[in-house]
Amino acid sequence: MALKNWLNPKRLRDYPRLILIACSIVLLLNLLLHRGWVGGVLNLLMWGDFVVYYAGGLLYKTDIAQLYNPVVQESTQLSLIAPTVPPGVTLYSYPPHAALLHSVLSYLSLPISLILWCLLSIYCIILAAQLMQRYLVPKRFSQNGLTTPQLAILIFSSFAFIEGFAAGQMHAITLLIMVGILVATLKEKWFIAGLLAAGLTYKPQFVVGFLLVWLVWKKFYPILVFILFSIIWNGFVLITKGVGPYLAYLDFLKNMVYLPYVKEGFPTAVLATPYSLVASLIPFKYSTLWNQVYYGLVAILLAFFVWLIFTTRKQPLTNQNLVLSMAMLFPLIITPYALLHDLLLLIPVLILLAYNPSQDRRLLYITIGVYIAMLFLPALGIPLKVALTGLIPVFVFIVWARQSVVLLRA
Repeated sequence: MALKNWLNPKRLRDYPRLILIACSIVLLLNLLLHRGWVGGVLNLLMWGDFVVYYAGGLLYKTDIAQLYNPVVQESTQLSLIAPTVPPGVTLYSYPPHAALLHSVLSYLSLPISLILWCLLSIYCIILAAQLMQRYLVPKRFSQNGLTTPQLAILIFSSFAFIEGFAAGQMHAITLLIMVGILVATLKEKWFIAGLLAAGLTYKPQFVVGFLLVWLVWKKFYPILVFILFSIIWNGFVLITKGVGPYLAYLDFLKNMVYLPYVKEGFPTAVLATPYSLVASLIPFKYSTLWNQVYYGLVAILLAFFVWLIFTTRKQPLTNQNLVLSMAMLFPLIITPYALLHDLLLLIPVLILLAYNPSQDRRLLYITIGVYIAMLFLPALGIPLKVALTGLIPVFVFIVWARQSVVLLRA
């Protein structure tokens, strides 16, 4: 049976639902059979990243000078989940102003805060699906079954969401904000676009693509709004806590590029960038050389992206799908550090790449490939201790590059 015939609308509708049901059962059993904070099925720490956020919020309120101290972080996290002893400690890797946000969580008990966090994640995905279905999804897809509920099911059933949800990550919030920036840009709601971009500075690398687009387009209003609200958010922290936490954060960042070389005690398999992929394959003694090569490649890609934005700047916004899709893909390609759950950003990227009806079947195969790869590449990378997940954004980038060549030749 030909793949084209096998992938009929019924299977495309039902298989993600079955996967979601299966994953939900596993997560439920993992919770019901838990031993302290360790899941009874997966035998891993449940919502470990949320515990990190909660602990970071506590340290922000009580002793922010120790926010990036591994020993203090570990003791704080252990005190929250005692008597459970996790196999390792996850360090707080967000800037100090993000800890201000996380400090809000600590005004409630850990269990209540966690429940509300999970509900917020679910709501953010539903809202992101609504925005994408209304403003991004081509009408021909909506007419063929890609409704808001079905799009939400696709997101919920993706392993990028499942992994992040089980860890208590912020990936659902990040997806919603990124989609909000994208939609605001398309609708020329520049104040909202700049405000949301400032709200995303807990992951500042994710804003770079949009800032470049606005700068080349000479849309200075969202940039000014972004700067204003970023100053307000960070300024409050600087006034109340001083510059010390920011200096400690910058010092902490120096070591982030070496995470792919850590073969024990860190889940290398869920690293999801080209940088991590290569770094996990080579000996540590070549790290300096690879960093230099990597910076050179980033400079080339940055120059090409700016040139593409400039070349296509006079086209109407409705024809800027390639530029805007790259603005979202950019952080997954150029930054050293992104994880499996960050690949949720590929969903709006793939939707934006679906502007050409003649490529629908090909893009369907690509989307299915990405969906499946989110599950199997991390699983394969675990025994190999290689960041195979980094192949996924590379694959999507190749698809984007091919479409860019076609656009430039037209």
